[in-house]
Amino acid sequence: MKILHNISQVCRLTALISFIIGSIIFIIYNLTDSVLIVVFGYIFVIICAIVNMVFFIFLLTEMSQSKENRTKNLTSIFIMLLNIPICIAYIMIAFT
Repeated sequence: MKILHNISQVCRLTALISFIIGSIIFIIYNLTDSVLIVVFGYIFVIICAIVNMVFFIFLLTEMSQSKENRTKNLTSIFIMLLNIPICIAYIMIAFT
């Protein structure tokens, strides 16, 4: 299905953008030690968690309803889930 293919691409793009922006925030914090960057980072993490959760649930729903493109959807889910340990690592590094 064309719609399913586009959803998978959007999820991958969302995960990539979340990773890039989160990494930029992490680098800026390490360079400046600014409290404002910490606040902005927390807000960013909360927003990304909500957005990625919505896409994650949508992908799981699509996967359960359609057997087509299951591998592509699983790959997209895996890419999205990779951001979780990276985010945790960034937080642990920033506060040690």
